[in-house]
Amino acid sequence: MKFIIVKKRQIAISLLMLFVFYSSCRTASAQTDESVKAYTKEDAEKFFEIGQSYHRGRNYTLAIDNFSRAIQIDPEYLLAYICRGDTYYGLQRYSEAIQDFTCVIQLGFGDAFELGTAYCLRGASYNGIGDYEQAVVDLTEAIELLRFVPLPYYCRNHSYYMLGKLPEAYDDITIAINLDPLGQNSYAFYRDRGNIYIMNGKTTPKLLKIMNCRQD
Repeated sequence: MKFIIVKKRQIAISLLMLFVFYSSCRTASAQTDESVKAYTKEDAEKFFEIGQSYHRGRNYTLAIDNFSRAIQIDPEYLLAYICRGDTYYGLQRYSEAIQDFTCVIQLGFGDAFELGTAYCLRGASYNGIGDYEQAVVDLTEAIELLRFVPLPYYCRNHSYYMLGKLPEAYDDITIAINLDPLGQNSYAFYRDRGNIYIMNGKTTPKLLKIMNCRQD
């Protein structure tokens, strides 16, 4: 059991660092052929692992196929919904990503990492379709669940920026920087804060150097 919890947290955290209700989720997943009925939850996990392998190899079509097979076998496989949604998000298929993350949320029994991941990535998907108000709602939920993870703040900063709420955007991106000042995504954090400075007419030579640091 401890191994399963650690594994779930690792998957949720890795996803973070890179509309369908409950009945709809169950109905869609229930439309399986007779062969699926012969499978067990252990088989669903095997399809899930295969999907992850294809995702790592950037074969996203087969990744989606295998995540979908896992969901057909086990309609309550939260991590399969999350990983398939993340794959859809990476392909800019935002509406399909929103459907999968909504399923996770509506199923309602995930832990803080799973639910926080679903809210965060659904918020990022709403950003992708330009629904910034709804993105703020979801990302605020994600922050409540994942208070010390920088990505929800980064994504909400983008929502606020697009809504013209620069003070709120500045506060969020500063929190993201403080949580991960030198991490993999830190350049994007500093770049976004630099854009806010520019919008406020506060460009300085030092700021421009920070924004162009990866181009030197």
